Amino acid sequence: MKPLKCDMCDSTDVIKTDGLFVCQNCGTKYSIEEARRMMIEGTVDVSGSVVKLDQSEELSNLFELARRAKQNGNNEYAQKYYEQILLKKPSDPEAYFYSEYYRALNSNGIQVTLNSLSNCLNSVLQSLSSSVSNPNEVFSMLSEMRIKTSEISRKLFNDTVNLYYQLRIGDQGNYITDMRNNCRATRDIMYTFGDRIIDFFGAKYGDLAASCWEDGVRLHTELLPYLRLIDRPSNKATINEYIEKIQVYHPAFNKGTLRKSWLGNQK
Repeated sequence: MKPLKCDMCDSTDVIKTDGLFVCQNCGTKYSIEEARRMMIEGTVDVSGSVVKLDQSEELSNLFELARRAKQNGNNEYAQKYYEQILLKKPSDPEAYFYSEYYRALNSNGIQVTLNSLSNCLNSVLQSLSSSVSNPNEVFSMLSEMRIKTSEISRKLFNDTVNLYYQLRIGDQGNYITDMRNNCRATRDIMYTFGDRIIDFFGAKYGDLAASCWEDGVRLHTELLPYLRLIDRPSNKATINEYIEKIQVYHPAFNKGTLRKSWLGNQK
């Protein structure tokens, strides 16, 4: 018999407690039958048989570990566990979103990872709209996603701009294109999030969509001073388009809440 090793973290520190085998490293629990199967050496002949594995307990353990890591701010383990869930349950909206979210958070490639997170929103919201029927659960998930996405967009925007000012004058000119592209990616993910909420849920969650657009508009207006003069008019037009969309759900939102010097004297 080989030693019992946890499937989740590969630890061999597994102790039997109250009729279950519990990994002392990550907390995953195994039944006696599962532990016995894991300790059998060699292969098992299942020719001519149909083997159906019940993964519900394993998925429950993985969700518990992923959410615990998320709550504790352990980004590396949160990404690991959500990716494992996604392999077993590819259509799960929570696992899909957070596997991409933590990949973006843990990566150094700002534009690429944010684009990946932005691109996944379509599939995540489509899955959420088709697999979750409880409106309260949908609202809770959308609200949490909006907060997380807004936080990472703001963080990466600030990090990108701060790096620009930390560089020497000569290096700033070489970095300006990357800075603009990275900042555009943070802006676009908030615009996209709001757009997809409306696409899949209509006006039902229009308030959340408007909140996403507001975050995008704020990032966009902060980006304006760093854009080429020739590019500013089209960007100001996009900002105005989103302000109009926001006002459908948040009538009080207007240019007065933004820095007028960045928007220019537009009527």
